[in-house]
Amino acid sequence: MIARSLREHRRPLLWWTLGISAFIGLYVAVYGAVRANPDTYGPAMLNKFPGPLRDLMGGMPDMTSGAGYLQTVVYQLFVPMLFIACATLLANRALAGPEEAGTLELVVTLPVDRRRLVLDRFLALAVALVVVAVVTLLVAVAMSALVRTGVPFDRILAAQVGVLLLALFFGALALAVGAVAGRRAAASSAVGVWAVLGYAVVTVGRSWDAVAWLRWLSPFHYYADGRPLYEGLPVTDYLVLAGGDGRARTHRGARLRQARRRSLMPPTDPPPAAPTGLPTGLPTGLPTGLLDGLLDGHRRRLAEHAATGRAFDRRALDAYRAAGSQAARAGVPLRLLVDRALAAGEGVPGVLPALRRAVSALMEGYEQAQLTAIREEESARREFVDDLLQGRAERLAERAEHFGLRLAESYVVAVARGLRDGDQDRIERDLIARFGSHNVLVSVRDGLLVCVAPPPRWRPPSVSSCTTYAIASRPAGASASAAPNAAPAES
Repeated sequence: MIARSLREHRRPLLWWTLGISAFIGLYVAVYGAVRANPDTYGPAMLNKFPGPLRDLMGGMPDMTSGAGYLQTVVYQLFVPMLFIACATLLANRALAGPEEAGTLELVVTLPVDRRRLVLDRFLALAVALVVVAVVTLLVAVAMSALVRTGVPFDRILAAQVGVLLLALFFGALALAVGAVAGRRAAASSAVGVWAVLGYAVVTVGRSWDAVAWLRWLSPFHYYADGRPLYEGLPVTDYLVLAGGDGRARTHRGARLRQARRRSLMPPTDPPPAAPTGLPTGLPTGLPTGLLDGLLDGHRRRLAEHAATGRAFDRRALDAYRAAGSQAARAGVPLRLLVDRALAAGEGVPGVLPALRRAVSALMEGYEQAQLTAIREEESARREFVDDLLQGRAERLAERAEHFGLRLAESYVVAVARGLRDGDQDRIERDLIARFGSHNVLVSVRDGLLVCVAPPPRWRPPSVSSCTTYAIASRPAGASASAAPNAAPAES
């Protein structure tokens, strides 16, 4: 599950890594010009900034020193906020995004404990942030050495660890809010409010006694108060920040239990019993091993997808379409086919996308076979009507039995024209309701509606009256006549 989550995050993770690395590299590269002009960027320039703005930027110490420049420009505000935004985005893609899309409920139907699912998503988030932190650390160290900031590796490492812990804290917060609210907007809002207010309290609010005490609730206090670029790794502050990550994970677990009660079935609940009276196997007359033969290799493909993450290729999808078409021709109900395909995915985690494509291909082949059968049936029906009306007797009796007609009995043939759309189906339903589905044939030939039906129990005095009776359901304005070769009307 962790590897799958990382695969899902690979594209945003790549772009965030490149973006933050480019930001750090660009701004650290400017330090060479700052160091070469101490009069321009020294205390005289810093004194021109108003007090609140200097507080917002962490007090703006001497920017001509390497540590002061990195603290003010890189590690005070911009890089921490970029990491927090990256963590929030990845956390939203883990829980809140799938729940909004309606796919989370399908994922939790897999035989994976919900606590394990959330823990794996958080570990995947942590691994992703570690990757971003390591790559950007290498960029910061390389650029720092290139422009000769004079900041040792251990001090940059200490600042980078603080940024990582800060991002993990807000990532866990986004994951917790997303678990209970199921909305990305709610998770992003919670992170944004806490991050902005927490940073403001630690910087601008430090001189206001009314709000200064709130700094103990801000993660930024434990990130920057230890001055890692000046004094090294602040172990105590970072332990408190890591403990905040733990409290966020605990809060996330409580929220997950609420979310489970809200929308998900507990994993210990037994599955609902199947309604009585519904068929659970193949219809009578079909081989018992037919479904297994149709879905041969289905479970193996799902297992390969779970292990490699590769989507089904065209050959596999064509095989599913062929299986669906064969099932339709064999008379297998679509419900049983789909149920067997879904049952093969039970116990195989992480195969929901592949299972969806497989079922879609099965249904596509099944529907295509049904449409082909309908077109063939309609073509055979028109051909039979042509032969019947024109008197061609080749296999006429055998083909008539296929359409429910017994030529040894008497029938009335009537032809109508001037019909509107939908009249054919309505007339056919009316005739079937009176005479039964095995004694009625309705078809269209050359724009004319041809009706073949048994005669009434009373004998009409003429062909004309019998024809009028047979097409009594035709709409107003439509004309009718007996078939040219239907005299006498009974055949």
